[in-house]
Amino acid sequence: MSRHANHTQLEPRLQQASDNLCKLVTVTGPTKCGKSVLTQSVYPRREHVWVDGGSVDFEDDLWQQVVDQLGLLTDVSDTTGKSTDSGTSREWSGELTLPGFAKGRAGVTKSRGRGGNSGTTASGTLSPKARALQGMAGTQRALIIDDFHYLDRDIQGSVVRALKALVFDGHPVVLIAIPHRRYDAVRVE
Repeated sequence: MSRHANHTQLEPRLQQASDNLCKLVTVTGPTKCGKSVLTQSVYPRREHVWVDGGSVDFEDDLWQQVVDQLGLLTDVSDTTGKSTDSGTSREWSGELTLPGFAKGRAGVTKSRGRGGNSGTTASGTLSPKARALQGMAGTQRALIIDDFHYLDRDIQGSVVRALKALVFDGHPVVLIAIPHRRYDAVRVE
């Protein structure tokens, strides 16, 4: 892959990851040849989820970055409620005339009522992995993992297995790696 990607039609080929369902794409090339720049031209950082493999020491680090970029929380709650109001109201009114003095109206309203509210709240904490996958499933954003080769082999396997459902649902997933590590995603799964 060269920095002159337009000559080799790399951008359109990378865009096919969004157009074709059920594909995990690996972009490979020597260090500093423009893999990330090419990928950013198709999947801009401000519109998609980007994770730098060099910043991931533990698997939860990766998933927490996804959660953060999607603006999600791992603590979730669901509240359902019900409100009831009932009562009666009575009104009496009349007119009073005092010859030579005044004429007026008066009224009295009496009401009785009962009201009540009831509800339930369920709350819990999702793991960063579960929340990230749930969040990605609810968006059209692609997931790009730059420097995938920096991830520990065990983390790579767990990440690829977790992403299978997203890939099968048509979410683009792009892994960026150096050439001699381009088959890591295949080997771990």
